[in-house]
Amino acid sequence: AFQNQCCSNVFHASHFLVALQAAFVMAVTSGWSPDLELRLQQMLQSNGFDDAGDTFRDLKRTLMALNNVALASLALSAGPLVWEFLLLLAEKKPVFKSQVALVIRRVVAIPEWRR
Repeated sequence: AFQNQCCSNVFHASHFLVALQAAFVMAVTSGWSPDLELRLQQMLQSNGFDDAGDTFRDLKRTLMALNNVALASLALSAGPLVWEFLLLLAEKKPVFKSQVALVIRRVVAIPEWRR
């Protein structure tokens, strides 16, 4: 009886760990939208920053809301794209410089964004 209960507890614990890992992955990546990433890519490819306000607003809202773990993960996957967008936006649209600086201060607080 002990062996059956022990095996049952191990079985339940392993399912719990799998569920916990899935929840962690969801939490880390929540908030970052593939649509936002696509919009950043398209804007950079077209070099058209005339309508950058909405995209920047969404990017700023997302980056400011993500927790540190999610930001660190994002730096590894989309960091170069985000950096390029932020720096070009500040250059091409000076009206956004102070807001871009605010976002940069947020992301450089995470070591992965300083690499």
